[in-house]
Amino acid sequence: MRRKSKVSFPVSIGAASLLVAFLVLCIATFAGLTLSAAKSDENAAVQLAERRSAYYEASNRSESLVQLVANAAEDASGANWMQDAAASVEEKTLAMDSVEVSVEEEDGIPVISWEIATAQDQVLQVEVVLQEPDKDGRLYRVRCWKTIPADEWEAGGTKTMLPVIPE
Repeated sequence: MRRKSKVSFPVSIGAASLLVAFLVLCIATFAGLTLSAAKSDENAAVQLAERRSAYYEASNRSESLVQLVANAAEDASGANWMQDAAASVEEKTLAMDSVEVSVEEEDGIPVISWEIATAQDQVLQVEVVLQEPDKDGRLYRVRCWKTIPADEWEAGGTKTMLPVIPE
């Protein structure tokens, strides 16, 4: 009689297959996480580049306006040269579409100010004060040059941090 022999595979072949399957699953998971992180980093870099570009554009426009103030101050003369220079700046900037220049007086000294949007939620605020010539001969001083929020912050407001996915 012939005996039927049972063919058996060593246990190590099954364990090796399981280990390889587990490693492939781990590598695929890490690849997916890496791809997700790279996409998130790309989105953040694009947003940062757009914000910086908008800020530099607003800064360049503000530098041009400061130069306009300097030219107006140099061209003005007489006892009321500060008020004449401020009026000249206000008149020249009326034609500008997206910039509203305001002139206010503090203790009889004109303060010229404007705001230019830098991003969806920020503006560049600039204030220039006319003054008597300083030791360098400048007739103006930049008192304020900063980015501020475009909207007022309201206490008690809520902001959605994670998107709500409808079921």
